[in-house]
Amino acid sequence: MRTVYRDIKALGEQGIPVSFEQHKGYYLVQGYFLPPVSFNMDEANALLLVESLVNGFADNFIRSHYSKVLTKIKAVLKTGQKEKLETLHQHIKLQIPHRLNFNFEYLSIIQNAITEKHLIELNYKIIRKK
Repeated sequence: MRTVYRDIKALGEQGIPVSFEQHKGYYLVQGYFLPPVSFNMDEANALLLVESLVNGFADNFIRSHYSKVLTKIKAVLKTGQKEKLETLHQHIKLQIPHRLNFNFEYLSIIQNAITEKHLIELNYKIIRKK
């Protein structure tokens, strides 16, 4: 319960009008709208950098969803920010050593099993290189 009160206090500290009525509980004051999501350049750059990691270490399903998210983020950036992000994007290259050649095609299946609390069985074998 303590977490709820901390969250309500944090909302109030950010200028979001939270009110309380007995038998009704806490609520946002009528007429208040949350501002649209926005990102500063450091946040956008961080997400762009992670894209190279996702492309190098995730399966196609996760890559596709991350790409969609990044497209949505780029859509809310200002023109100057988009241009800077594109310049950065052109200069990022992830070089994965050949010895790290893993099969990531099952990553989203494992991720889904974890979130759905399903048990999975993994079979693996160790290949010793001479």
